[in-house]
Amino acid sequence: MTDYPATRSSWKKHQVQKKWRDLLAAFIVIVLIFAVLSGFIKSLSFKKYLDKSGWDGKGSFVLALSTSQPSVFIYQKDPKRMIFLTVNDNFYLPSGQINKPIVKISSVVEEKDGIKFAKILTLSFGAKIENYVIYKDKQNINEKEAQKMFKNFASPLTPFLILARPKSFNVQETNITRLDALRLWWQVKGLSINQLNLVDLSSYGEEIVFGDSQKVLGVDEVSLNRVIAKYLETPEIMRKNFKVTIRNASGSSSAAKLATDFVTSVGFDVVRVESQGDRRESSVILSGDGGKDSVYLSKLFNCDIVSQAGEENAGLATVVVGADFARKYFE
Repeated sequence: MTDYPATRSSWKKHQVQKKWRDLLAAFIVIVLIFAVLSGFIKSLSFKKYLDKSGWDGKGSFVLALSTSQPSVFIYQKDPKRMIFLTVNDNFYLPSGQINKPIVKISSVVEEKDGIKFAKILTLSFGAKIENYVIYKDKQNINEKEAQKMFKNFASPLTPFLILARPKSFNVQETNITRLDALRLWWQVKGLSINQLNLVDLSSYGEEIVFGDSQKVLGVDEVSLNRVIAKYLETPEIMRKNFKVTIRNASGSSSAAKLATDFVTSVGFDVVRVESQGDRRESSVILSGDGGKDSVYLSKLFNCDIVSQAGEENAGLATVVVGADFARKYFE
């Protein structure tokens, strides 16, 4: 067998560096725990200081970024990778409002309204995007800048910055909790540049007629949903024979479609979409087994679960879409 000393040396060096990174990360976590226990947070409780987590750590972490070309950042756990999906800042995207159905995304970025920004990207991609980061100054996005952002965030100093200065990294406003930011750091710190992908979606635009025969550059929402679904699908869900019915009780046909996109984009199989005559105020999951899949759906729609036990309902769930869901995205 031929020996390759240089290659072997490089491999050993990489392994040693990885080992030291892991040891350093563990040391940082221990230091933070002792800091908390020794009264670093003073009168605030640890739980209150870190805020409530909105990410279960199992599915993908999705984040809207107000970069120069508006983007969606995704950390996918299986396979482990990071993705930036960028859209043309001249795109006109759906707003969810009847009086102004589309809006230029660059104008929304300029408003620095994170909730509105995330909502418009949610409607465009047909996927739940609640987390957002609004930057103080212009943040360019290209392959080089994406790699720089990753390296800065994966730094061993990041946990201290998250606790001491949550709006570091040129951030003006964000709704990411400290706990979720720390959990994300823990996941991505061991990844490499090779696990980072920048996907330009500028080619997914299409000409649409707006207002008084004005032509603008809209977006192909079906194609965007197809792209993002590749990074949101959870293998654990896709391996199961779990069936979902969407029952629309919101009074809005648009809400039914968006709810269906939410469910299919993460890997569930929607077998039926139906309308309910009586309007329901709150969304709810009708679950046949109350298992992890139903819990995942309840988090997806921020709603309660109602058990419908019985063998005939095993492996089934019904998402009853209420008026609360329609108001959130279409008013």
